[in-house]
Amino acid sequence: MDEKKILLNVENLKKYFPVRAGVFKKVVAQVKAVDNISFKVFEGETLGLVGESGCGKSTAGMSILRLIDPTAGRIFLEGNDTTSWFMSSMKAKKYIKTTYCDRFDALVAKNSNQEAIINNLDNPVDKKYAQIYFKDGYAKLCDEIMGGINAKRKWFRKEAQIIFQDPYSSLNPRMRVNTIVGEGLLTHNLAKSSEINGIESDLLEKVGLSKDYIYRYPHQFSGGQRQRIGIARALALKPKLIVSDEAVSALDVSVRSQILNLLADLQKEFKLTYVFIAHDLAVVKHISSRIAVMYLGKIVELTDRSSLFDDPMHPYSVSLMSAIPIPDPQVKKSRIILKGDVPSPLRPPSGCRFHPRCPIAKDICSKEEPMLMEIKPGHFSACHFPGTFRG
Repeated sequence: MDEKKILLNVENLKKYFPVRAGVFKKVVAQVKAVDNISFKVFEGETLGLVGESGCGKSTAGMSILRLIDPTAGRIFLEGNDTTSWFMSSMKAKKYIKTTYCDRFDALVAKNSNQEAIINNLDNPVDKKYAQIYFKDGYAKLCDEIMGGINAKRKWFRKEAQIIFQDPYSSLNPRMRVNTIVGEGLLTHNLAKSSEINGIESDLLEKVGLSKDYIYRYPHQFSGGQRQRIGIARALALKPKLIVSDEAVSALDVSVRSQILNLLADLQKEFKLTYVFIAHDLAVVKHISSRIAVMYLGKIVELTDRSSLFDDPMHPYSVSLMSAIPIPDPQVKKSRIILKGDVPSPLRPPSGCRFHPRCPIAKDICSKEEPMLMEIKPGHFSACHFPGTFRG
């Protein structure tokens, strides 16, 4: 069996929003929206990100696409460390020094054998950068990572696209559909001006809209039609990765099913990879290959779709599963009602962040933060007592 190719690799991603106060706007606290999460997305799959409002799903998606700058961590796309590509020159050099140079120097202090250090590194990017750093130094490493930065940024924007949550505000009301869909083609020089209209018409038909709509404005469409235009815009550049940020949450049930089926069909046709962010567990179950459950900025469980719904390991995941309605009035299902409210990401609880609401919390839960560990093959959970709570 062929080994799956990793398209997106997120390592220790953090996104903190500073809270400022006083005359001089001094930073007095940090809102820890996303706090040290790691996951991989394989080529051709759909990874679902699910959790309550405010758990950090959308912030993680925006950070991956660099629509907001991450506070820390590394983001690899097709084996390229893209983290510093959208930073200022000064921040990028600081990132290179702290992420690579200081780490390599610390390894040399423990073991002077540079060749052995390189061989012991797991990540191919780390191996490559270690070789450059040991041979040619910091300046050459900066040149390697930051050289041709405009071309690298352009490549990233082409390969990674987003479908926004709100179909009403994500389209420019002053642009016609042909401009909205075709703008990226011109920016990236993927087609001549004479070919643009034909490509735009084909894309509209792919997403289930008539090519006659090409000169209309967004206000002339319904919510479902606008979301189809947003999907056509994302497809125009033929990306490998699409982040769907609650793309169906603002749509009614019938239109939602149409959009989900459309996304599934397009994934097969164009070999797309999705990071699918949603609240609705039924929607996530329908479209996702694997699912990551988030709570208060942390991933608490990560596994394939069937394992999560049939055998959840984390108490929070079990509670979420109990909230899924069963469309049968004869079947009575006991709902797990969690005590209290979700704590503030401004002052998250010590230890396990779920322990103030957890039905099986022990003393250790408030003192030690559980790591995301592999409980079964491919099934990860961040709990001191995984699989012991069944509702």
